[in-house]
Amino acid sequence: MWLILTSLLVCRTFTVGVAFANSTDHDLAEDCHDTSESTFMLLQMGLEAQREEQEHVQPPGGAQVGGQQSHPLTQSVRLSELKPLYWVHVPKCGTGIANTILQHDGICPGGGLSLPEGDLTGLSFMPLWKKMGEECGVVPDFYKTATHHAVSELSSTDIRKGHGVIMLRQPEQRLISAYHYLDSFQFWPFPWPPKSVEEYARQQNGCAVKILTAPPSSRPPCFGIEPPSTDDVETAKQMLHTDMAFVGITDEWNLSICLFHAMFGGVCDEREFQNTRPGDGGKSQTLYNVSSELGGFRDAFDGPLYEEATRIFRKNLDLYGVTDANCPSLCSFGGGSSLEENR
Repeated sequence: MWLILTSLLVCRTFTVGVAFANSTDHDLAEDCHDTSESTFMLLQMGLEAQREEQEHVQPPGGAQVGGQQSHPLTQSVRLSELKPLYWVHVPKCGTGIANTILQHDGICPGGGLSLPEGDLTGLSFMPLWKKMGEECGVVPDFYKTATHHAVSELSSTDIRKGHGVIMLRQPEQRLISAYHYLDSFQFWPFPWPPKSVEEYARQQNGCAVKILTAPPSSRPPCFGIEPPSTDDVETAKQMLHTDMAFVGITDEWNLSICLFHAMFGGVCDEREFQNTRPGDGGKSQTLYNVSSELGGFRDAFDGPLYEEATRIFRKNLDLYGVTDANCPSLCSFGGGSSLEENR
């Protein structure tokens, strides 16, 4: 672009100089004039291409978000590119995101499937996950990552990049929640119980990184005794960019649900904004006191992953115009309106 502008400027300077000196070299002046016209056309073409590129990255669908009207096809294109999707289910990061997938008519047509109510153990979920693999726009073995198994266990490597949906939670909050969940010490690999929540956390740290990077196994990788490596952390962070089409934050639940609809369309359902599995006595509905529960311990593996996820999440909130001020009011409940129609 700068070369084009420079050519115009040089020819303009030459033409003015020739006229000022009353030069008789008209052929050279005409050549420069012809070059200027050609260069100007190239400049116009470049500016038009730049405008088209900028329009391509506008927020999706027919929704007017953040004061901008988005391209009417982008939302449907994004949804098409998302499918077949898989859900990376990190323990205690929000089973409720499955409701968003289930209630999206562009993913599970007809809306006939929903999460079982009142099942805190999750034992009744497996038939649903398998049925989704048969009836919805998800990978056939959707149930694998939905039951906390590693991404590497999906049968097809072709669909991993750009088809993943993941929710991540502040790591220490997730660890404490998993420890208290039904007093089961979720994924504790030993036959004896942990002596404290801190002992449990020290063994279970890095669970999210493991799910993203661990090799195939008959058991979910969070049962593993060995922690992930530094390289695993970097690989997991990169996968958020290359493999995950959607990165949500459990600690920002409403914004995450609104962001999903802003990106991929669909009618909002009130069930998407509910805590479907709050745990014993609703403990996980409030923030735990990390210092009192864990002392100075912090998850050195999932911590950097969560920070990267938060950066991606904030960037997408800005890109698609989702804010605390317009979410969940972006969604219209009961009237059948989708984000695409709320203008």
